[in-house]
Amino acid sequence: MFSDLNIKQIKPVKTLIFFIGLFFLPTIIIAQDSLSLADCIKVALEQNISIKKTLLSQEQSRLNLNTQKAAFLPSLNGMASRGFTFGNSLDYTSYTYFREQTTSDYFDINSNLTLFNSFKQWNNLKSGQFNYKSSQELTKETADQISLNIAAQYLQILLNIEQVKNAEDQLAYTQNLLERTKLLVEVGNQNKTKELELQAQSATDEMSLVEAQNTLAQSYLTLKQTLNWDLTKPLKVQRITIDPVQFSSYQNLKVEDFIDQSIQNLPSVKKTKFAYESSKYYYKSVISSRYPSLSLQGSMNTRYSSVAQDLVTHDKVPYKDQLNNNFGQGISLNLNIPIFNNLLTSYNIESAKISYDNARLTLKETELNARNTIYESWFLMNNAYLKFVAAQKSQKSQQLLFDQTKMMYDEGLINFYDWQQVKTNFNKAQNDYLGAKYEYTYRVKIFDYYRGIPINIDK
Repeated sequence: MFSDLNIKQIKPVKTLIFFIGLFFLPTIIIAQDSLSLADCIKVALEQNISIKKTLLSQEQSRLNLNTQKAAFLPSLNGMASRGFTFGNSLDYTSYTYFREQTTSDYFDINSNLTLFNSFKQWNNLKSGQFNYKSSQELTKETADQISLNIAAQYLQILLNIEQVKNAEDQLAYTQNLLERTKLLVEVGNQNKTKELELQAQSATDEMSLVEAQNTLAQSYLTLKQTLNWDLTKPLKVQRITIDPVQFSSYQNLKVEDFIDQSIQNLPSVKKTKFAYESSKYYYKSVISSRYPSLSLQGSMNTRYSSVAQDLVTHDKVPYKDQLNNNFGQGISLNLNIPIFNNLLTSYNIESAKISYDNARLTLKETELNARNTIYESWFLMNNAYLKFVAAQKSQKSQQLLFDQTKMMYDEGLINFYDWQQVKTNFNKAQNDYLGAKYEYTYRVKIFDYYRGIPINIDK
């Protein structure tokens, strides 16, 4: 029934943040009697691979943002080395040559701090912040899609359960009529033909019941697959009474009253808007590469040589004394002026500008698609309501006709084929009514979702 809903195009207003929070909770107990819609969504968000991938992408964006924040801090690095030379070599502690094997040590600590680079780091930071927000909205959007799929499958199961009950009732009615007819045949008050006709109808009703049961089993299998449920374990959903009468006031709602605000609250639109802002600041960051940058650098170093001698006594200088004597410090301001870099800077700027323009167009396209989708959901809800009203009238009319036909058939006033046709039409009207009832309920809940009302089919 819900196969034509095209769930992938639906992007509801408010995300199921509550269910995202439940992602981090332990899985619900599998052995419980039945699952509510909230339970099903919780299981799906815990086990769905798409959600896990978006969460990893979100974590990667967070790490990138932390890297951009850390770029404002100074760097600090240390270095230690030991070298061995053979033959004629220069002793850096005395700047004299020695023709023997020497051992030397060198220690250095240096630090660098960017003082100004035309706001390149600042723009990178802003780009990273918006990119992280965009990844968060992607996670919410993915959760929405999963939640809506689960809701559709949940309603499909409830519909199939009612259709199975309807098929059982039809079979029970025919079998009861058959039993009464058998008794009448035995006492000679009814002919054998009528018994055979009802036996054939009973077999037809039994086949309809088997088909309805198979459809229910298939809908459960679909839900299990969406939940990544163990297919060998049973699954039952909670039965909920669906009453579309409570939605009668929805026909007075005007989509224009909330559509503009709803569009801005959609995770898909917010995601695209944040991506647009991120590309804008990245573009500014790349432009900064054209301008000079200023940095502060400091260092401390010392060294040791195994051939170092005292200039007066010519004795070897102890290790510790050499480190103290050779200890040096330095500080410098460095101005870097880009002049020509094989046109890479110009090409990078052009590429960033293209990405920026593309992000702006994507945002406009997303907002337009969102507006069309909301209007479509409102249109489909109204159509579903008209279909439900028509199906309800048809079901009541077929019920009256069937009740009348039953009495006429029992009294022998109409033949089997006339009775069978009325019974078939009544059964079809009953199933059409059930289908229209659940489709209208689903359409209402989608419309509610665009208005900012979390999906909940028991209200």
